[in-house]
Amino acid sequence: MRVRGSRRSSATGWGALGVALLLAGCATMPDSGAPPRPTGGEQTGGQNSQVVVVAVPPSPDASPDQLLSGFLDGLVADEADYHTAKEYLDPGTAWSPQDQVAIVDSVSQPTLVAGSVAGGRVTLQVEGRELGTLDAKNAYAPGNGQPISRKFEFVRGKDKRWRIDSLQPGVIINQSDFQRIYESVDLYYPAARQGVDAVTYPLVPEPVYLRGRIDPLTSAANALLTGPSDWLQHVVQQDFPAGSSIDGPQSLASGDQGNVDIHLQGPAADVIRTNHPDCVLMASQFFATLSQVPTQQLDQAPQPVKSVTLYDGKDGSARCQGSSRNSSAFPPAGDTSYYLDAGGHLKSLDMGSGNAARAVAGAQLPTAAGVVSGFAVSPGVSGDVALLTQDGRRLYLGNLNSATEPTRQAVPGNVQLGSPSWDSTGTLWMVDKGSGAGSVKALVGQMLLPVAVEGLHGQVTGVRVATDGARIALTVSSDGRSSVQIGRVHYTGTPQQPQLTIEALQSIAPSLSTINAVSWVDGDSVIVLGRSELSAEGLTVQQIDGSSALIPGPQPPSATDGIQSISALQQDPTAPLLAYANTPADGGKIMRWQPSSNTWVLLPQTGAGTTPMPSYPG
Repeated sequence: MRVRGSRRSSATGWGALGVALLLAGCATMPDSGAPPRPTGGEQTGGQNSQVVVVAVPPSPDASPDQLLSGFLDGLVADEADYHTAKEYLDPGTAWSPQDQVAIVDSVSQPTLVAGSVAGGRVTLQVEGRELGTLDAKNAYAPGNGQPISRKFEFVRGKDKRWRIDSLQPGVIINQSDFQRIYESVDLYYPAARQGVDAVTYPLVPEPVYLRGRIDPLTSAANALLTGPSDWLQHVVQQDFPAGSSIDGPQSLASGDQGNVDIHLQGPAADVIRTNHPDCVLMASQFFATLSQVPTQQLDQAPQPVKSVTLYDGKDGSARCQGSSRNSSAFPPAGDTSYYLDAGGHLKSLDMGSGNAARAVAGAQLPTAAGVVSGFAVSPGVSGDVALLTQDGRRLYLGNLNSATEPTRQAVPGNVQLGSPSWDSTGTLWMVDKGSGAGSVKALVGQMLLPVAVEGLHGQVTGVRVATDGARIALTVSSDGRSSVQIGRVHYTGTPQQPQLTIEALQSIAPSLSTINAVSWVDGDSVIVLGRSELSAEGLTVQQIDGSSALIPGPQPPSATDGIQSISALQQDPTAPLLAYANTPADGGKIMRWQPSSNTWVLLPQTGAGTTPMPSYPG
């Protein structure tokens, strides 16, 4: 998220840049160029001044412990290939720094664990408490806080110089250096929709961490070529064949008009030469990825990326282009939200013109059905609406623009549906409490299908699907506590008999014990209304990869007494947050967050009601 509560606009903006634990032997200086723009709640001042770490080559007479300190300095220097750190290695020593990054609270002083200086061979060890890791594809995984160690073996050569001749793969750095060096970027892949008739394949964001100040455009492009992480690869397509690469100098730059040219080599060049639709899809992926690389980090980019052109690296010809016109990662988003008035009728709020409230004539339940207890408006331009009766046992589908009453959907069995959520592919997701144990149902076409949830421990009480339909946020209750679980959505079967499974659940916001509302705020984060056992209820923004505990984002809006729901527009992070509060003093009310005044503003046009439940499409 780049505007409203996430740290993806600048991961370094939220680290203690000025107090990075710079080990002995490295040189630091202020970064050149203009200072980064403050975002969200970021404060200007010396604590956020950027620094550049310059690694120092090994000294001929350095001892093993001095060399190890210098080598660790090289790991946090602004060098693309760790070339200074590699000078500390004995020629021929194998080391693959790209395999893993281990992030620890702090790197301890080296200790001797084997050998002796007199014997010409020693093994030194550093330790730290693991906070998280990056894998070979730059995907983040939370650590368990347990101590980890890394060993380095030194040998004294015939020239009497000590060098490292054995070390474990990967890199170990402390938290403050990780915050300074790494930038969070989303890579985009088309969703896989096996088993479902789908006209479009939405682009799915994959949050990864890249070294933000070393040619970040090229780093992001190369990361996209390597493919999605192990967690996401099961639910997206990988259109870049193995062995594909970017031709020529490994540096991409946006020109005066914000255009980026990418010359592809290998199998990808063959694809774009012979298959124009695949070429356009690849260009769309590159554009969606590169256009959100933070521009303040790009010394080589005079302005944001506005288009990407793919070239055949073999003959140099332009093949296709991706831009905002054909590469949006989200369906079209308007300025309209929706709510239920005191009588249970659906109304709209025009957020772009004075918050005007209007009745929605085409989406009401049949007269005999009573009032609405829950609703969801589909994202995009279709105007489809799902409405649930007060008892949750009848589901109606209507349209915002229809002059007729919605038709009733047959709902088989003893169901009690709630928490409807619609993705951009037309699948409606709901919780079913009819059996007494919360489960997940999905309406695909005219079929209400059970959804298997692998690894679930507890009952599902709420569901919010990402717009792309490939990721989903579940609120799960177990043993008196509730949690937010992020899962991937796997489609199998056939269009006539689809099967849906939610897999690989990942718990986020572990410090919270009570969850009251969840809403996607953009492609890689959700906003959560909840509380811990030791704190009052509040709002927090949580990254779906679990990295919020390591790199907190800007503070979200403060919660107001009585807030019961929260809604954000995933397709447009600039849209204001909406909340519903119900207090004894003034009953139900709808509020919007006003960043300029840092306050919640009451929307008086909506009137008071018992359960207005303001919601954006989705």
